[in-house]
Amino acid sequence: MGGFYQHIAKVLTDLDEREEDLFGGDPRRQVSWPHAPGRLYRVTNLQTALWAILEIIDQGEGHAQDPTVGPLPGRAS
Repeated sequence: MGGFYQHIAKVLTDLDEREEDLFGGDPRRQVSWPHAPGRLYRVTNLQTALWAILEIIDQGEGHAQDPTVGPLPGRAS
């Protein structure tokens, strides 16, 4: 996992331990997109927030592997 997203996950976990209503916003105000690639999570608690971060990583953002390394120059393997 990329360092940036590891840091976000750690901060969210720490905040969730200290804040009583960290994810208390109105979930109806979150963006939805029925034909989105991958999966969109309605973030309502720490677990769904971490799932959303993992989805971002699975799609290639923050991946530990260098995206320029692969069988073709400039292409991910």
